[in-house]
Amino acid sequence: MDPDSFIHVFESNVKPFANPVAGRTEINCRCFYCSDSSNPIKGHFYIKVPIQENDIPYYYCQKCHAQGIVTQSKLMEWGIYDGSFGVELQSYINKSMKDAKNSKFLSSFVQIFNVRNTSIRDDKLSLYKLAYINKRLGTNLTLKDCIDNKIVLNLGDLLSENRVKDLTRVPKIVEALDTAFVGFLSYDNAFVTLRNLELENFDLYQSINKRYINYNIFGKFDNTLRFYVPPVNIDLLNPEPIDIRLAEGAFDILSIKYNMIKNNGRNIYASVGGSNYKSCLYTLLSVIKFPNLRTHFYMDTDQLNKDRYIQDLANILRAYNVPMYIHSNSFPGKKDFGVPIECIRESIRQII
Repeated sequence: MDPDSFIHVFESNVKPFANPVAGRTEINCRCFYCSDSSNPIKGHFYIKVPIQENDIPYYYCQKCHAQGIVTQSKLMEWGIYDGSFGVELQSYINKSMKDAKNSKFLSSFVQIFNVRNTSIRDDKLSLYKLAYINKRLGTNLTLKDCIDNKIVLNLGDLLSENRVKDLTRVPKIVEALDTAFVGFLSYDNAFVTLRNLELENFDLYQSINKRYINYNIFGKFDNTLRFYVPPVNIDLLNPEPIDIRLAEGAFDILSIKYNMIKNNGRNIYASVGGSNYKSCLYTLLSVIKFPNLRTHFYMDTDQLNKDRYIQDLANILRAYNVPMYIHSNSFPGKKDFGVPIECIRESIRQII
């Protein structure tokens, strides 16, 4: 793989800029997944240029922390349609992956992991966590509902059921995550997004004393499929429109599902995790491949003023001729939808 040719493809195809930096060992551009900087000529996205033999080109965003390997399919996802370069790149990656130094990237080529999530400890802690969810959302979910929605009440249950012995954090950290957090299993079944319950009289280690922690079950390098999609049944023979409903957090999307929509069999729900709408949107559009779609973005109030990012989403959907709606919660003192129905005052704006 010629480094100069690699750089040239990005310089020629990525707008508004893609600049070689760090002595032409990296390319800097705006992030393909998040809203990035408010300054249009500044970007947080970096792509490693393959300088040495068998170097794997990978990317990382310093803002949203999206990371993965630059493959032919990624180029197409990013709007870079250079067929000959894409074939050359994929051939190079396939060869380079045989080098032992690249073993850490192997799991990233698994699209969906086969994971069992069918058992929850029936004890006081599990029931406390279930009550926490129901109180926060004003719902009456059961332990069975948690399983059906890929909710991981106890991280230890998931790791034990799947006989995962190679932990990606030290055991004492995993034990704390099991006790003091409730989680949501990702689309690719490789990550658990964990919410801190802020338990009284339970001192957390400083490294995990945060509202949210992402636990990497298998050490997967590519995290762009880390979003949360509760399973639903869709009749693809039904010609009625399918509504894709995306929100930032898992509690938002569960409230939308159970408090607002009350599933009619024509809805797909996804929590993008933060504000990484693009990656989730690209994936769902490529997987569903259904001609009659509508998209709904349930945005936190602090996201509504990001006109450039909203326009980027609209441009993606305009290419597919998919209608787009922005939903917001205007109830006083609330900024999102992760609340009981009586605390939701929905406003809707159609973009396209």
